Amino acid sequence: MIGFVQQSVKMWKTKSGKDVSGLTLVQLSMGVSLWMFSGIHLNDFMIIGANAVSLSTLWMVLGLYITLNRRNHDP
Repeated sequence: MIGFVQQSVKMWKTKSGKDVSGLTLVQLSMGVSLWMFSGIHLNDFMIIGANAVSLSTLWMVLGLYITLNRRNHDP
């Protein structure tokens, strides 16, 4: 659930997201979203909660990735 927190810390410290694949972050976010919707359909709060935490972590890393890549590509 918090596997990408360490990656976000590294990105923050180095001020670079060049070693991270944005496509992978988007794909993982989509997969976790589908699992969360499945939990909502099944009314299973464990599935919903676990995937909500994972999704928020992924969105945090994705936001950091986008922000850092914009800064590094500006002239």
